[in-house]
Amino acid sequence: MALEHGGRVRAAAKHYGIPERTGLIYPQASIQTAGLCLQSPARYGRELPQDDDGLVDAACSFYSTTQLLAVAGSQAAIQALPGLREPGTVALAAPGYAEHEHAWRQHGHQIIRIDDAEILRSQADVVS
Repeated sequence: MALEHGGRVRAAAKHYGIPERTGLIYPQASIQTAGLCLQSPARYGRELPQDDDGLVDAACSFYSTTQLLAVAGSQAAIQALPGLREPGTVALAAPGYAEHEHAWRQHGHQIIRIDDAEILRSQADVVS
């Protein structure tokens, strides 16, 4: 189960019966993340993501997939991904962010530490 990030302004406004607005306004800018350029109304540049804002549909279309996990930052992904597959062997670059190893081990995976120059040649089930 992914962590709940918060920031669900629309849901909070509905729950408390108040106007929807954000307390965090970003300057108007072009948004480009992981190759996904959102050509959309200006509000996307200044509002937090919502469950029903079309982000997942837009990303699925862009990446030509029907399966996509949108997460609230890399830490949520680091914690969620190890539980999405059966335990196996995971190759991790050394040195690396310790949370990767911790999360994979918590789900019963075996860890192999490998030099980053060799990681793509690894025979591990997962390379993270």
